[in-house]
Amino acid sequence: MAYEKSSVKAGVITFTWFPRGLSYLCYTIGITIMLLMPDLNLTNLTIGVIIGADILLFVVFILIRNRLTILAPMVNSWFSWPIFISVLFITMWIIFNFKQNDPVFLIYSLAGVLFIHQIFSLLHIIVRRSKGKTYNTPVWVNSFFTLFQKPITYFRIKKSELSYFITFNLVAVFVFMTYLGCIFSIDISRSFSGFNIVFLGFAVMLGIGNLLSFVSVRYRLNLHIIVIAAAAISGQAGEDPYNIRSFKKSSESEPFNERQGLSQYTEGWLKEKLAQSDSSDTVRMTFVLSDGGASRSGLWATSVFTYLTSETNGKFRDNLFCLAGASGGGVGNSVYFSWLDTQLKNERAELGWMNNQMRFDFLAPTVGRLLSTDYFRHVFPLNRLPMSDRAGILEESMENTGTGLMDKPMSSLVTYKEEKGYKLPLLYINTTRMQDAMPAVVSNINLKEHSERLDVLTLLDSMPMNEMHDINLSTAAVLGSRFPYVSPAGAIKNHYFVDGGYFDNSGAGIAHETMLFIDQNKEKLRLEKRIIEFLVIHIQNNSLGSDSLKSVHPLVNDLAAPVKTLAGSYSQQTNLNDGRLYQYLYNRQGGNSGLTYEEWLPSAASAVYKINLYDAEVCNNSKLPMSWAISATKADTMSIQCLQGNTRLRSLVKKLKD
Repeated sequence: MAYEKSSVKAGVITFTWFPRGLSYLCYTIGITIMLLMPDLNLTNLTIGVIIGADILLFVVFILIRNRLTILAPMVNSWFSWPIFISVLFITMWIIFNFKQNDPVFLIYSLAGVLFIHQIFSLLHIIVRRSKGKTYNTPVWVNSFFTLFQKPITYFRIKKSELSYFITFNLVAVFVFMTYLGCIFSIDISRSFSGFNIVFLGFAVMLGIGNLLSFVSVRYRLNLHIIVIAAAAISGQAGEDPYNIRSFKKSSESEPFNERQGLSQYTEGWLKEKLAQSDSSDTVRMTFVLSDGGASRSGLWATSVFTYLTSETNGKFRDNLFCLAGASGGGVGNSVYFSWLDTQLKNERAELGWMNNQMRFDFLAPTVGRLLSTDYFRHVFPLNRLPMSDRAGILEESMENTGTGLMDKPMSSLVTYKEEKGYKLPLLYINTTRMQDAMPAVVSNINLKEHSERLDVLTLLDSMPMNEMHDINLSTAAVLGSRFPYVSPAGAIKNHYFVDGGYFDNSGAGIAHETMLFIDQNKEKLRLEKRIIEFLVIHIQNNSLGSDSLKSVHPLVNDLAAPVKTLAGSYSQQTNLNDGRLYQYLYNRQGGNSGLTYEEWLPSAASAVYKINLYDAEVCNNSKLPMSWAISATKADTMSIQCLQGNTRLRSLVKKLKD
């Protein structure tokens, strides 16, 4: 008897109260996320009105619940589900019109729809639970009950709850099919956007978890423990589910270990530049550093590259020697690097492609895999299927933009020892080995001559079965921009790589090592009679001003001191690398200017040009989100208004034209 009661209770919880509770949960989470979205500047009054209206609604319905009994036949028959379906279609219409690129319209519309749904849900629940209801069960419900009597009996569904159960599950099937479409199609996921896919994913995950709970209660067997144990066991067997996307090289291909070293590359670069220049004894070598910051930093970097290329009539790339960066900045550098490669091959390469590349929604496909196949990858051998993890789908979405800039094999972009006439700049994409925080770099040259950092591409020369593997440029870029939890650590044999910003978020460290090598080997590089002028363009996207220190609560001091210290070291390591590079350039080129270091750094005589996204007043007063998706409104602000209002960028253009 106790068993039967527990089963009935499980059925009621699963198919009656669960969807109602989920409705309130989604509403609350939705409103909370909307209020916290950085794209909106909501006032405290607006926030108070939204929250207050929700509380007032609940109180009003509690006060008048006894007066609503007369509405029971209407609410539970012809009136209820048509309204529910109408609200659903209105919501879907808003979702599909997300590309109107008006986030304010989207957020307030979705908040309004959820508010209407909240009213209807409360009305429906209160009325159908009120005493004295006399309405009859529809005929179609009786027919359905007879047809599917066995499964209905198994799930302990009451006949009075059957209409709600049927309608809810019909909607759930539609939602589940949409959810599958977002998982397997990049275009569909982009049309829904990451915000809505989070709702879909959590709803499906909650449903699956609830079914596991029902079966656990039904058979008195804790399936959750079994699933966790299966994940722990399967993780020790078979292929690592988070191996990076790579493919086998042909037997005729040269190994990555045969790439040119820095001295050979520099000799070739100087020979090319000196042949094009006049008899001047000064050689300018331009280094570009791009800070990380997801699509915000990537779009800002490509916007700066586009502006400098256009405004200098191509002179910017004439002396470009090195592109270094991490995270989203490394992605922006990679886009420009590939654009140069396409142009040098005399193929079609429109200037606007760079910005268009970074305007796509890369977050939606990533979130879709995070809340689906990556959840089950630990239990089932999904790595054997042709289905990428969330980092892999991020790479594929970067390739699926119509520009063709990110799907090039790295073997076609690097320079080998026997190669002559290589015209692309150095490319350094910072990443970090997870096990020991060892700094690592993906580069088009061999690092062993001038740096102790781990050279990632050399690891691909000795893959299992003695095979040489290759990766696409998108994989190399994402390997340096694997944010915590958004992307897993990428595995190459026993090496696991995470975001390059953990150790060096700007690329200043590897750029500094490159400069030191050139200065220390002038004789070897035949530069004794030449004056080398280093010019650093540092593309930044961090907010201006220093954060003031605040007192720490004693409980935080006791419980979270290590966490706060590690979080602070994330940025301070980069600041130290930047400072060492700036100080080196001051000692090398600015010491005779008569200016102190603090005076020299922002002056016109400086060898460092900091191009900060927030230098323009219009950008300094706006909140620009750091994510793998950015709205068209914010993208236009960055690529148009922030560029036009940046005085430091205009002075850089004058210097490059000289």
